[in-house]
Amino acid sequence: MLRDMVTFADCVVTREPKAVIHFLREGNFAVPQNGEVRSIVQRNRACLRVANMRFNQVLFAGAASESLYRVSGLFFAKVSMPSTKPVNDPGMCVAMAKPKEVDNLLAAFPASSEEKAALAALDAAIERCHPNTSPHASIRRAAVMAGMFPVVYDLFLGPRSRQSH
Repeated sequence: MLRDMVTFADCVVTREPKAVIHFLREGNFAVPQNGEVRSIVQRNRACLRVANMRFNQVLFAGAASESLYRVSGLFFAKVSMPSTKPVNDPGMCVAMAKPKEVDNLLAAFPASSEEKAALAALDAAIERCHPNTSPHASIRRAAVMAGMFPVVYDLFLGPRSRQSH
């Protein structure tokens, strides 16, 4: 299911990056029956590769976040993290604690041994920063990536996006 969600998210990000960015910046991906998500899915039905795909908003948010990270070329280990951002922000907390490990997670294919190793390397940071994250690898990965997105967008992707317009 995660691989199908990644394919779907990549397609949607290509077609409607601004809508996806808005959805992720709002941070309402964990709200059941999110109307914004439903609207994005309806407009992008052509992106669905599996006829009866079960939709999970958190998985979509994580997959869409990763797609946007890949498109931006953002690698956390190569970015100077500002010390002025509050560390109590879950996304910044993980990124600041383990930037290389976050990069490894981004590079890992879903449900692979690399993903398992990357998540294991992030376990302590995830437990400290996202204390009640699901133990299921797909949800854990998605929650970390989607949770980081609003902060990462504002700090790194936002200025680049505004400069390119």
